[in-house]
Amino acid sequence: VAASQDFLSASYMLTQKDQFFTREQFCQYSSYFDNAELHVDIPLPAILKPVPLWTGKQIFSVLVKDTVSFEMKEKNYSSD
Repeated sequence: VAASQDFLSASYMLTQKDQFFTREQFCQYSSYFDNAELHVDIPLPAILKPVPLWTGKQIFSVLVKDTVSFEMKEKNYSSD
């Protein structure tokens, strides 16, 4: 199994609708994907009661916000 397939499988399993994580798990998974010393602003939990729980989609949103830049130089095409 290639590394890209492992990443895709893990991403799929992590972002399922029935996957929820405690604060400790959320922080641990966030540190796996990036530098463990990176400051992460933890979002509000998706579920507040009876215990606070976060989703896998929230983990990805935190990681994408801090590590991915979508800026790109504009390209203009002419029909010449």
